[in-house]
Amino acid sequence: MTIGADAIAAAAIGATAPSGGPQTGRARIPLALVLAPAPLLGSARIPLRLRLRAVGSVSMPLALSLAFPSGRARIPLRLRLGGAGRAQAVLRLVILPPAIALPHASATWALAVTLAGEDISGRITGPAAISAAEGAARLADVSYRPEPGPLDLLALVGRPVIIDAVLLGVPVRRFTGVVDAPSIDPDTGVVTLHCTDNLQAHIDDMDVAEIDALTAGAAWSDQVFDPALTGWERADARMSTLTASISLDAYGVPRVVPWAAGAATRTLTRAHYLDGSLRPTFAALTSMPPRVEIDIRYRYPRLKVRGVELAWEYGWGEIYAREHGLRHLPSDAVIDALTGSGWTVGDITFHRYPTGWQRLPGGGAYVLYDPALCRGFRGRAHRRYAQQVEEHYRVVVRNPFAPAAVQLAGPLSESFALQVDAEIDDWLSGPPPASNAAQLLSYLPLPAPTDRYTVPVPAGAGESWLDVTDRDEDGRDALATAAAVLVARAVRRIQESLRASEVEFDMPADPTIDLTSVLAIETGAVTALGRVRRWREVYDHDTGTAVTTVALAVAPVGYMPQEAFALDQAPPGNPEIRVSALSGACGNHVGSVAGAPELSAEQIGFFTNARSGPEFDPEAPSYPEHFTVELPEVDPAHTELLEAAVVEQEIYAGSPGGFLVLEVV
Repeated sequence: MTIGADAIAAAAIGATAPSGGPQTGRARIPLALVLAPAPLLGSARIPLRLRLRAVGSVSMPLALSLAFPSGRARIPLRLRLGGAGRAQAVLRLVILPPAIALPHASATWALAVTLAGEDISGRITGPAAISAAEGAARLADVSYRPEPGPLDLLALVGRPVIIDAVLLGVPVRRFTGVVDAPSIDPDTGVVTLHCTDNLQAHIDDMDVAEIDALTAGAAWSDQVFDPALTGWERADARMSTLTASISLDAYGVPRVVPWAAGAATRTLTRAHYLDGSLRPTFAALTSMPPRVEIDIRYRYPRLKVRGVELAWEYGWGEIYAREHGLRHLPSDAVIDALTGSGWTVGDITFHRYPTGWQRLPGGGAYVLYDPALCRGFRGRAHRRYAQQVEEHYRVVVRNPFAPAAVQLAGPLSESFALQVDAEIDDWLSGPPPASNAAQLLSYLPLPAPTDRYTVPVPAGAGESWLDVTDRDEDGRDALATAAAVLVARAVRRIQESLRASEVEFDMPADPTIDLTSVLAIETGAVTALGRVRRWREVYDHDTGTAVTTVALAVAPVGYMPQEAFALDQAPPGNPEIRVSALSGACGNHVGSVAGAPELSAEQIGFFTNARSGPEFDPEAPSYPEHFTVELPEVDPAHTELLEAAVVEQEIYAGSPGGFLVLEVV
């Protein structure tokens, strides 16, 4: 029997064996008394008087449990036996230390267990264990005696299991899950249910929106993570950027619990945990990285439009030209030479060949020109090309609390590269927009642009460019998001190492403790503050004990907030352009005159021949009449990979809070 203290404080308990003549055989009278009042002040007196008439043997075990004893407890026992036989009285006394929130947490307990909706609480036997840990499934092992008859163990797999710890008549949910693997003891017939809350399967059943809502605040990048991730893999990826842990609560509801300790919800002293059970442990040096180095490279195309100045003038005077029969340059030959160079003609103005003049009525005159011939032109040509640019960042996330002994140790490292995958072929093949379309020759072909990028034509000789970094999928915003993910992962790794130290202890079972609890310990020799990182509770039906083992995650003394981080470096400038690379070369060459050189590929410009005149020499080399123009090549420095200088940034990871101080006393 279990008797509350209020019921027995002022009254004695008496028991008399059944009457009706001498009793033969064996008589067993177990008494289990549990005292769980407010802390006893003074003394408690519990007289027991039993009168037995029996023949044979009498066994009377007495178990007494006291919670919060502060005073004296007296149990006078008077036993009167009538008849022949043997009497045995066994007294067992257990004094329980106080629990944390419930003064009588383990003073009287029971487990309420349902299996597939069936209450099997009355058949539970032996120790039952329940445990929970950060980022892991909640587990439970419970044994029971099945009803007589056939038993299909495999049919138990996946059956729902609910376990409540009942303290002082108040049920507290401790486990909601399913049977993972049953086992049986063939000698005793006891079945043990190994149960899990099926954390991963539960998360796998959630859709993307639910997972993202659960892990709100996580950093995400489609460049770092696979955007097609779902279920547990997606949740795990998002959790890698949070200083928090995912788990299911006692009712099987998913939750994210931050690592930050914050203020203590309870304070424990020596009286709250079992003597000799306090076990501080510290992180090994090898598990505490001094820093995490992140190497980030960002490559993207720089679209360029190079503009050059073009100019040519007829190289001979009109008298010399007429005297030697030199021809003039057709305008079409200029256009053919320019468009065949791979450059696009921009603004161009021709100096037309005059053919005469016409008098105007009333006086004056105007010059007549041949529209097909020119004596010179001025204009510009443009060329599209691209250069790959690579920015290089090195971010060092430091552990401000790592001991000096590990500050010189090698860092953890992580590398990341993002390349803009822009389709620029259409842009390269299309013409740049005209700066003055009204002056373009009507017969100059101008196909319509087929690209989305617009790079202005330089106003004169020079170059303009556009860095393609504005794309949603791999632009500069995507780079910043990816960098934020990498930094967040580094911060988590460092904070995880800071929390590697812990304080573990045993205490009377308290089902109100969970992974959301923040506990402080003050013993004089040990002062600590931390969040519960794991707990294990054992309710032993054989011994009547109920104990919770708790592990607190603690960090080094001190607190430092995490610093802000941003990739705000300006893109590298364009390489310097040689002046000679900004103008086209074209000269004048006449053949069939004395001293004319042989035609060579190095000769550029307008080629014609003399047909008469004092310098005419029919034996001299003659040239095919044509016009060529040489536009400058783009220097390799403007087409090869342009690598920017490394930009280094150093930040300090914040602390999750909490502390552990040991003092020799």
